[in-house]
Amino acid sequence: MQCTYVNGVIYMFCARYMNSYEVKNEMRIFDTITKTGGLTDIKTPVIKVSSGTAAIGSKIYWIGGSTEDWEVSTSVNIYDTIESKWSVGFPCPTALFSSDSTRSLANFVLPIYDGEIYCTGANGSILIYNPEFGWRYGKSRPNASGEWAASGILDTRYYVFETRTKPLQYLDLTSSTISNPAPAAGFINERTANTFTWEFTTNPAGTLQQSFSFQWRQRGSTAIQTVNETTSRQSVTIPAGTFPNGQIEWRVMATGTNGVASDWTEWFELTTIDEPPLAPINLYPSSGQEDGTKPIQFYWTHRSPLSTPQYAFDLQITYNSGATWITLASHVVQQSGDFIAAANTIIPTDPTGLIGWRVRTYNSDDIAGPWAAMVQFIVHTAPQRPTIISVTAGKSRPEVRWQSTGQVGWELEVVNGDTIFYSSGEQPGEDKAHHIKSVYLANGIYTVRLRIKNIRGVFSDWATYNININAPKRTNTVLTAEVILNGAGLSWTTEVTPRS
Repeated sequence: MQCTYVNGVIYMFCARYMNSYEVKNEMRIFDTITKTGGLTDIKTPVIKVSSGTAAIGSKIYWIGGSTEDWEVSTSVNIYDTIESKWSVGFPCPTALFSSDSTRSLANFVLPIYDGEIYCTGANGSILIYNPEFGWRYGKSRPNASGEWAASGILDTRYYVFETRTKPLQYLDLTSSTISNPAPAAGFINERTANTFTWEFTTNPAGTLQQSFSFQWRQRGSTAIQTVNETTSRQSVTIPAGTFPNGQIEWRVMATGTNGVASDWTEWFELTTIDEPPLAPINLYPSSGQEDGTKPIQFYWTHRSPLSTPQYAFDLQITYNSGATWITLASHVVQQSGDFIAAANTIIPTDPTGLIGWRVRTYNSDDIAGPWAAMVQFIVHTAPQRPTIISVTAGKSRPEVRWQSTGQVGWELEVVNGDTIFYSSGEQPGEDKAHHIKSVYLANGIYTVRLRIKNIRGVFSDWATYNININAPKRTNTVLTAEVILNGAGLSWTTEVTPRS
C-alpha cells in the first residue's frame, strides 16, 4: 500500500494481484476533516505496478507501467485532487529501468524536496523531476553492480541505501555555485594591487558565503599559491609585486554558511606582459606664449594598446627646431601626464623665443614607446644680463660701455645705497655706450647699474659696476667793482667745481 497526504485527504493505493503479470490498482481516500472515506468513483489508471507516490501542490505523481515490465513507455500518472481526474503526465527516463527483468518498480520511491521529485533509478542514477522544467539527471551511483533499495530526504541531502553492499550514497539538494569571475582573461599589471571578484549563489537562494579558497599559478606550473579566508566578501586583492612577468592562471571555490561547497572554477588565464605604449598625444602647450620667468606646466595624454597606465616619462626641449635636444626630465616615475619646468629654466636663444618640445612614456614593464611629434610655442623670458666692460676712471661725468645679446632697449642708473644720483630712464635702441653729461658726480664711491630689454619687452636683471669718483677741483673767482665816494669798491666770490 502506498499512502499520500494532500490537502487534508489521505490517498491510499491498493493492489489486488490476479497473476504475476497483472495487477489491478484501486484508490481509496480518507478525509481527515470529515473522517470519511471509501473507493473513489474515478477511473483507476491502467498500470502494471505501483512504484510510489509523491504530492506537489494539489497533484499526486505516481510511477506505473502500462504493459510489460521495463518498457520505456512506463510513465508518471498524475491525479489532480482539485479536478478529480487522472492524466498521463510524462514518460519516465530510460535511466529509471534496469535490464534485469527480475526487478520490480516497487522499490522506487518518490520523495519531494523544495518542489521537486527525487527518484532513484535501477541503473544507478538519481533523477530529479521539476513540474515546470521536466526531468534532469542528478548523480550517478559509483558502483553500478549494486541495487538501490530505499531512499529518503533528510535536511538538505537525498540518501540512498544499496541492498547488496549496503553503502550509503547521497546527493546534496542544496548547491553552491561560483559565477561571473573577473578578470577572466586579458592583462593585469603586476606592479599594482589586483582585485579578483566572483558571485556566490546557492540553490535554494539565501545562503551566504562563509569562506573561500583562491589559487593562482604560473601557466603550466604545478606550484600553486593558495589564499584561504573566512569571509562573506566575494573578492580577494593580491598585493603589488606578487605576480611574475608572464602568464598566470587563477581559480576560486567557496563554501556557504550551510557547509555546502562549490566546485572549483576552471583555471582563468591572464597575462602580465604589457604592450609597448603608443606615442603620446594632446601635448600642451603647443602654441601661444608662456612667461619663462614663471614655472611652465607641460601636459600630455599617455596611450596604451591595453589601456594600462603610464609608468614613467622622458621630456626634451629644443631651441633649433629639433636639430639638437636638451633633456628636462629623464625617466621620471609618475603615472600622471604632466611636468612643471621651474622658472627661468627655459631660456630661448632665438630672439623670437620659439622653442619645441616632445615627450615619450613607459609602460608597466618599463619599456619606452616612441616620441610624440614635436610641438612649438613661444617663451617670454628675461634676456641675459649685460656685461659692463668699462667706466671712465675718475671722471665726474663718466662714460659707460657694455656688451649684450638680444638688446632692443636699455636703462642705466648711478646709485649709492638707496639714493639714485642719475637715471637715463628707459631708452630704445641697440647702443652699447652712454656718456653721462647732464650731471656732475661729486667725488665718492658709486655703483653703476644697467639692464637691457629684449624684443618681447622683458628686461634683464641689473648688471653692476662699482666706481670711485676722485676728480680734481676747479676754482672760479668772480671780481665785482663799484663806484663809491672818492674811490671804487671791490668784491669777489669763489666757486669750486669738479673737473669733468
